[in-house]
Amino acid sequence: MDRSFLALSTTRSRTRALLGAFAAMVLVAAGLVVTAAPASAHTKLSPRASCAGTELSPHRDAYGGAISVFVSYSSANGGTNCAWAQKNLNRDKAEHMEVFIGRCATNNPGYPCEPLVFDRDPGTYQYYAGPVQITGTAGRCIMVYVVYRNLAEERWGPIHCG
Repeated sequence: MDRSFLALSTTRSRTRALLGAFAAMVLVAAGLVVTAAPASAHTKLSPRASCAGTELSPHRDAYGGAISVFVSYSSANGGTNCAWAQKNLNRDKAEHMEVFIGRCATNNPGYPCEPLVFDRDPGTYQYYAGPVQITGTAGRCIMVYVVYRNLAEERWGPIHCG
């Protein structure tokens, strides 16, 4: 058998295999590029649109900045406050989070607040917990707290009294 024929056949087989592998990599890479959406386009990064009214500032950072808590106020329904908690770290996995908002009995920030009327959203979330909302807050303070993983709650209140 002619050895030059075998060498040429083997070279063609290797070339075809390499071209096939390269084409497969290009197709896979193109598929990843086409299907990847920018993080800002992900609808689960912000429930801000679900909270009517004006966002109250400043937002609160909890657990060393791992979580940010946002509160908004609308004059609808005798005053409506809304809150949600956004993860700033570990967005690649779902973890236990909870956000809570409660209506205090008074508008006195020096008076202890033990809300009897409240809304909370506990669960396992990848991006945020909430939104939660409470009505009838005009002329009253609110309390907000957040829980992340199995850590102790971080709470603020009475706040946004009015």
